[in-house]
Amino acid sequence: MKKLICLYFISSLIITSCNQEDDQVLLFTDDYSVMPRGPLGSDVGAHTEYHYLHEAKPKGNWAISTFRSNLPASWYVRKVNEKKVLLQNGVNKNNHWHPMVVAGDLFWENYTILTSFSSLDKEKQCGVVFRYNNDRCYYILGVRQDTAFLKMVKHATGYHKPFEKVLASEHFSYNIEDDIKVRIELLADQISASIESGPQFNVSDTTYKKGKIGFLADGPAYFNPVEITSNQNDKSEYEYLRREADLAEQKLIDNNPRPVLWKSIKTNDFGVGRNLRFGDLNGDGEIDVLIGQVVHHGHKDRNTELSCLTAMTFDGDILWQKGKPEKQNIRHLPH
Repeated sequence: MKKLICLYFISSLIITSCNQEDDQVLLFTDDYSVMPRGPLGSDVGAHTEYHYLHEAKPKGNWAISTFRSNLPASWYVRKVNEKKVLLQNGVNKNNHWHPMVVAGDLFWENYTILTSFSSLDKEKQCGVVFRYNNDRCYYILGVRQDTAFLKMVKHATGYHKPFEKVLASEHFSYNIEDDIKVRIELLADQISASIESGPQFNVSDTTYKKGKIGFLADGPAYFNPVEITSNQNDKSEYEYLRREADLAEQKLIDNNPRPVLWKSIKTNDFGVGRNLRFGDLNGDGEIDVLIGQVVHHGHKDRNTELSCLTAMTFDGDILWQKGKPEKQNIRHLPH
């Protein structure tokens, strides 16, 4: 009798496991076919700190989550072996940030990733990011210098000192441009990450329960199409949570006061693109405007100086002006 009960229990586990596998549905897929070949982003510098720029918005399903002036516009959509890929073609010399593109939803919790990538520089790490919360909080399954690793990243311990915990690692010999096929399965705190013809890591970690997916490359590498599956019940829950979050966000937007045109003021040849400051400049209790024209002697802000300062009321009356205004120094934003 005990043998029969034991056998029934084992059979039930097998059937349950099979049913879970059969219940997997497509959560996300991208072969980049709808994305035009070319740069994934634009070299817009620091303008996005202040402004929305159309050319900086996400392309297709993907957003460049971080970049710096020393490695701008390094992500591309290219064709390799007649298939479109996402290519990172720069070399990052820093260790406190990493070139990364992300997709998906922060509500994703239990899911399976199937994809592959190729390293073009074995001295630099590259791999698949999952349960991404932000550029300082995520997991990554990656390779570097004939080593495969599973790593957790969580903020930093100091200035430019990221906290990185290696959850598992193993020797893994690979060649430049090898197609490194990976499978990552996430279920609660269990992480199963494997490389075809390579190591398989099974770890438990509770640092991050949910998050997006992404690709990371500190050196040249390209990433092939990706497919993500999930349990149907989980997918339905993610979609519900996303709808609720979108509704809450829209409600906040609707409650904001709408901007309306108050007045138009001509600035002639002393205008600027964004270098405005506001304050009471003549002691009358009214807010005035200080306009600063800038001359750029190089591509960095440290090669910049003010050429003209103009103090003006909101009626357009000039209070004072220092320097010589020039139309060519009116800095317009890129279109």
